[in-house]
Amino acid sequence: MNHQEYLTMSLMNELGYVEAHLIKDFDENQKLFFISEYKRQKKNTTAALLLGIFIGEFGAHHFYLGDKGKGAAYLVISLVSCVLTLAVIGIIGLVTMKIIALVEMIDIGNKVEQSNRQAAYELANKIKNGFGFTFPFTVASPEPPSPNSASEILKDETPLGKSIYTR
Repeated sequence: MNHQEYLTMSLMNELGYVEAHLIKDFDENQKLFFISEYKRQKKNTTAALLLGIFIGEFGAHHFYLGDKGKGAAYLVISLVSCVLTLAVIGIIGLVTMKIIALVEMIDIGNKVEQSNRQAAYELANKIKNGFGFTFPFTVASPEPPSPNSASEILKDETPLGKSIYTR
């Protein structure tokens, strides 16, 4: 097994078949970049589950999974319900939102997987389109200052009018 085959097999184990298939045509540097970025962006099922159980009525699990619209709707409804709790009517709204959030936890694994797959597709497309740069990454080194510019810097006058630099 050569290095390329080994890298492909380890990718399938690390990412899953669908994500590994997305990057099969990438060169080694692109694959390594994809893996590091995907790991950084990947959502955790346990984190989503805990957010949904404990503060799901405020839409925390939706914000975590990147669904800002749904998260904002949950947040607004829950905050209005909190204000209305003073009139006892809001308790019904808070309890309803809690029940909805807990019911959503039944399918949280699929939602996390869908969010991760979407992130993988977007990342793979960005890499395929080049992000505006080429792989492997190269960092241009700054040009060293010319000898004249260093002399000019050192020739600055002191407040007393005497030059610090002497030849």
